[in-house]
Amino acid sequence: MADILNAHAQNFGDRPAVIDDRPDGNVLTITYAELDHYTNQLGHLLVGHGVKPGDRVVWCGQNSIGVVAVMSAARKIGAT
Repeated sequence: MADILNAHAQNFGDRPAVIDDRPDGNVLTITYAELDHYTNQLGHLLVGHGVKPGDRVVWCGQNSIGVVAVMSAARKIGAT
């Protein structure tokens, strides 16, 4: 499967990918380019910790930019 996030980072890098409207009133935004870079780093970190294609990765925390990044990184390395 083509890496859709990478394609969006190439074509729309400076556009917002995720907007996180926090309960405290802060609004956090990450661009496609930033998200792609971050997910690549997380993917390498997951592989370094022994995560392999087909493994399951679980997010335990608030919905946030982080959950999008972790799930995207897992997808990039073939984990679910």
